[in-house]
Amino acid sequence: MKYLLYGLSAALLLVVAALVAVVLLVDPNRYKDQIASTVERHTGRTLRISGDLELSVFPWIGLQTGPLELGNAPGFGPEPFLKVKEAEIRVKLLPLFAKRVEVKRVVLDGVVINLARDRKGRTNWEDLAGKEKPETKTSTGEEKQPALAALALEGITIRDGAVTWEDRLKHRTIRLDQVNAYVGSLRFGKATDVRLGFVLHLDKPALKETLALEGKLLLDEQMQRIEVRDLQLQSHSEGKTVPGGRLQADLTLERLIADLTAQTLGVERLRLEAAKAVVTGDLTAQSIKSNPRFTGTWRLQAPLRDTLAELDRLPPTSAADALSRLELAFKLSGDTNQLKLSEIQGTLDDTHWNGNITIANLSDPTIGFDLRIDGMDVDRYLPPEAAHSSSAALPAKKNDQPLPLAALAGQKLNGQLQIGELKLKNLRLRGISLKVQGKNRVLTIKPKVDNLYQGRFLGTVRIDGRGQIPALAIDAQLRQVAVDKLLQDYLQKPSPISGVAVLDLDLQGRGNTETALKRSLNGKIAFHVKDGNLNNVEIINLIRQGELWWKGKASLAENLDRLRFVALDFLASVRNGVLQTERFLIDSRKFKIEGSGDIDLARSRLDYTLRAVRLKHEEAPSGEKVASAKGLPIIVKITGPLEKPKYFLDVAAMAKAKFHKKIEKKKAKIEQKIQEKLEKKLGPGAGQLLKGLFGQ
Repeated sequence: MKYLLYGLSAALLLVVAALVAVVLLVDPNRYKDQIASTVERHTGRTLRISGDLELSVFPWIGLQTGPLELGNAPGFGPEPFLKVKEAEIRVKLLPLFAKRVEVKRVVLDGVVINLARDRKGRTNWEDLAGKEKPETKTSTGEEKQPALAALALEGITIRDGAVTWEDRLKHRTIRLDQVNAYVGSLRFGKATDVRLGFVLHLDKPALKETLALEGKLLLDEQMQRIEVRDLQLQSHSEGKTVPGGRLQADLTLERLIADLTAQTLGVERLRLEAAKAVVTGDLTAQSIKSNPRFTGTWRLQAPLRDTLAELDRLPPTSAADALSRLELAFKLSGDTNQLKLSEIQGTLDDTHWNGNITIANLSDPTIGFDLRIDGMDVDRYLPPEAAHSSSAALPAKKNDQPLPLAALAGQKLNGQLQIGELKLKNLRLRGISLKVQGKNRVLTIKPKVDNLYQGRFLGTVRIDGRGQIPALAIDAQLRQVAVDKLLQDYLQKPSPISGVAVLDLDLQGRGNTETALKRSLNGKIAFHVKDGNLNNVEIINLIRQGELWWKGKASLAENLDRLRFVALDFLASVRNGVLQTERFLIDSRKFKIEGSGDIDLARSRLDYTLRAVRLKHEEAPSGEKVASAKGLPIIVKITGPLEKPKYFLDVAAMAKAKFHKKIEKKKAKIEQKIQEKLEKKLGPGAGQLLKGLFGQ
C-alpha cells in the first residue's frame, strides 16, 4: 500500500510538472495564425487576434486574451460581428478528475456584438448556428436532464458592452450601450447576487431607455425552480413618445418563484412607482406551461393632478381641486382566453364606484361590465368655458371633424352602467342606467333616466358599421318634464318657456364626419308642452311692438311680459338635414301663435316665421275693454345661426296684410265697373266672360 501511494504521488507530481512545463515552454501566441485559419475554415469568418494570449494550467486551466475580432457574414458590411477588448475564463483542474466543473469568474471587457437582418430576411448569425440535434433519452425513454449539479461558477462580469440589431427588412435599428452585468458566485440552492445595466436606443420611434437592475437569484440543480428575491429595477425613459418627454419608474419585488415542475408562478409584494402613482399587487399562477391560469390582488393610488401634470396630460378643469385623488383596488384573474377584474372599488375625488369587468376571448375581445357609480359632478372636470356655457355644447369648428362611429360600431360590448346622481352641463339627473350591447359591428346603447326634472327619459342609440358608411339611428322619449327648470339649469338664465313637456325624437343618418351625418338626417320630431308660459323676451317685445304698430299708439293698457298658454304643439320632419315645420301652434287665451320655416342642421342656421293674432281685446286695470289689434296678424321673423339668432318685426308682411282688404275692395269695385261697361257695349254675359278669362 505504501508503494502504491508513492506511485500515485509520483504520477501526480509528473502531471503537475508536465503542465508547468507546458506553461513555461509553450507560447500560445505562436498558434494565433493557426487558430485564425481554423476558425475561417469552419465558419468562413476572419478571426483577428490583436493582443497576446495568456495560458495558465495549475491550479486553473485558463485562457486570457487581448483584443480580438470576428468578421461579419458576407453581405453585411465591414463592421465585425464580434469585438472583445479583453476576455478571461478559467476552470479549476483537479475537480475535473471528479467530473466536477468549477469555473472561476468569466470576464468579458468591451464586448461588442453587431446583429443584423438583410432585406431578404437572412441574419448574420445563421452560418454560425449549428444544426439542432435530437434530444437524447435514457434507456427508459425519458428525456435526459442536464447534469448541472457538478457545475460551480464563481461569477460572470461584463464591462462596457454593446449590442446592435439592424433590421434592414423593417428599416429600424435597436442598440444597447453601456452594458454592464455582474453575476455572483453561482451555487445551486444558494442566493446569487445579480446586477445588470444598459442604455437602450430605438430609432422608430425615437426612444432612449436607461435600465438598472439588481437582485438575488436562486436556481435548483435541474433548473426547474427559479427564485428571484429583493428585485429592484429602475427605468428612465426619454423621447417624444414618452408622456411629458421623460419618465422615471421604479419597480421593486420581494419575491418571484417559478416552479416549472409544479407549473406554478408566484409574485409577492410587487410595487411600481411612476409619476407619483403607485401600483402594488400580488399574483399566483398555475399550469403555466400547459394552460396558464392566474389570480391576484392589485391596488392603484395616485395624486392624480400631480401625476397628470408630470406626464404633461393635465387637462384644464373648472374646479381647481378636481382630479386630486384616484384610488382603485380590484381582484385580477384570468387565463389564456379571458381576463376578469372583480370586486372593483374605485374613488375619484368624491366619486365612488364598484363592479366587475370581464374581457372574454382575448384574441377577439368582448368586454362585459357591470358598474355602479354613486354620484358625479362632470362639470368639475370640464374646461371652465364648457362647464358654464351652454353654447359650448355646439362649438364652432373650422374643419369638419371625423366621427368615430365605425370604430364604436366595431366594439364588442355587453354591459350596464348605473349612476345614482349626475351633474352634466348644469343639468341634474338622478336614477341613470345605461345598457350597451355591441356585436356583429352593430352597437346599441339604451340610456334611461328615472328622475329628470320631475319626469323621465328613455332612448335608444344604434350605430351600424356593417356598411361602407356607418349609420346612426336615435329614438328618444321625454315624458312629463318640467321644461322651465331643465332649461334654466342648462342655460343658466331664466327659461324662455315653462310647462310640462313631452318629446318624441326619431332620427336616422349616416356619415363619417359631423357635417355628413347632419346632412343625411331624416326623421320626425314632436314636442308638446301644456299649461305653460312663453317667456321669450325678444318674441314678447316684438309682439308688443306689433300691436303698437297696428294701433299707432305709444303704449298699451296691458303689460305683456309673459304669455300664458294652454298648449304648445310642434311637429317637424327632418329631410336631408333640414328640419321642416309641419305644425307649430301656441294656443293661448289671448293669442294664437303659429310658426313655419326651416332649420338647417348642417349649417346650424334657421329661417323661421311666427304669426301671432290677438283673440280678444285688451283689458284696462278697471276691467274695461280697450281697443286693440284684435284679429290683426303680428309677424315675427327669426333668422341666423342657431347659437345666436336675430329677431325682428316683419313690417312689410304686416303692411301687406293691413292693406290687403282695402286692395281687394278696390279691386272688386274696378272689376264691377269694367263688367258693367262691357255688358253695355257687348251685351249681357260679357262680364261673366271676362271673369272666365281671368280664372275667376
